Amino acid sequence: MPNWKQHRLIVIVGIWILLFSGCSTASGITHYFKSTDHFKEFPKDNRIFYEKEGEKFADIIAELLPSSIRMVEDKQYNHFLKPIKIYICATTKSFKDMTGRDVKAITYRGAIFLSPTSMNEQRTIKGYLTHELSHLLINQYGGTFIGAKVPSWFLEGLATYVSGGGGAEDITDDKAIAYILQGKHFTPELNGGFIFRKTASSYGLKPHMFYRQSALFVAFIKEYDETAFQKLLSGIYNGESFKKSFKNSYNISIDQLWSNFVIQKGQTYFSRFSLDNEMKGKKPIIVRYTIYRS
Repeated sequence: MPNWKQHRLIVIVGIWILLFSGCSTASGITHYFKSTDHFKEFPKDNRIFYEKEGEKFADIIAELLPSSIRMVEDKQYNHFLKPIKIYICATTKSFKDMTGRDVKAITYRGAIFLSPTSMNEQRTIKGYLTHELSHLLINQYGGTFIGAKVPSWFLEGLATYVSGGGGAEDITDDKAIAYILQGKHFTPELNGGFIFRKTASSYGLKPHMFYRQSALFVAFIKEYDETAFQKLLSGIYNGESFKKSFKNSYNISIDQLWSNFVIQKGQTYFSRFSLDNEMKGKKPIIVRYTIYRS
């Protein structure tokens, strides 16, 4: 008869397998438990571990890490609860073998894994690192089940906002706003979820567009009431669901906030649009959004 630790292990494995929707069951288990023993500790910073031929990348991350940590802790009003671990994969194949994902970076197994593809452009490295550190800080407090409590738009929006656009560098603010004004946007819901968790594809958006739109809205709700925003994050750190923490922090509905956000961005967008000589003669975009009354 399995003891409580075995039951807990089975539950955690099951949850992670569900998250690896593109992998087989056996593959999902293999990725999660794959050993990291072959990664070497980086002499300049013992928080960084690298594979052979990844030393140059490790050196760059070591230089960027202190300022990235400060940025995350300052903007998220908290400190890291546990030691930070960053694993640098030397090849895309190794990264996929370790994580089961074909992305540039991921927060996974209580650590950050970086693919060499995140090194493709020097200007974006710090953004990806800081984006993942944002996730890591939240995960250290919320644990494995943070996704069940906090919607993906907030987690990704916060990470993109805190990192100055990390993970969404292909999409400008103006392009994201234009999509929003055309009705092509996510819906800021209060609930998280695992099995039915909503991500970019749930709204017909590409990841970078989803991240940029989410970041703009996260920045807006912070600017609307920074004290409430701090209280919202504090509630999440203390184990509250996003829904409960939001309602305890803001004296306004999420729908009304979204409506105010769209109006503000629309006014700014069209003010610039009318003054832009390059846009003269072009048809304005069709605006589709709902006004919510409190």
